[in-house]
Amino acid sequence: MIKLALFDIDGVLNNTERFSVRYTNKYNIPMETVLPFFTGVFQDCLVGKADLKEELAKVLDKWGYKGTVEELLRFWFEGEVNEDKKVREFIQKLKSEKLIIAASTNQEKYRTEYITKSLDLDTLFDHIYSSAYVGFKKPEREYFIYISRDLNIPFNEIVFWDDEQETVDSAKSLGIHAYLFEGIDKMKEQFESII
Repeated sequence: MIKLALFDIDGVLNNTERFSVRYTNKYNIPMETVLPFFTGVFQDCLVGKADLKEELAKVLDKWGYKGTVEELLRFWFEGEVNEDKKVREFIQKLKSEKLIIAASTNQEKYRTEYITKSLDLDTLFDHIYSSAYVGFKKPEREYFIYISRDLNIPFNEIVFWDDEQETVDSAKSLGIHAYLFEGIDKMKEQFESII
């Protein structure tokens, strides 16, 4: 019996072009200039071990950005909001059927706060599991173990959708009913197949 429905945010509920792509295109900066930030210290920001604003301040010159950190974050965050209304409706339907509904997201704390407010996630979801506060990120098994323990729900009573195959495989290895997100119709079929 499924008790918890767990949904990735970016790539499932929210679909936008990545900040790094938008930034390099807008400011004509090579991707190689910004990539080391995202593969490096940003990974610490995602699990609450570094502060995004402090780390961005160190790279503004290298990135050729003339504005402030706050202005850059506004460009970043505002450009990454594009909710799939059909996915939201499906989540609301499951919530009305008394399932526990939770968000599963790899985010640092400032974007977690921004996207929670802009997409009204705290009313849509019963719980929001951001890597910034969990201390682990997907696809780490510890991330899913944390959620299972926090809600006292065994893995085989969780259904989960994500747009990254590696993350889906990690969740499946624990016994979670995990699926690669391939659109709302497929999502509905997958849910029907396990209830």
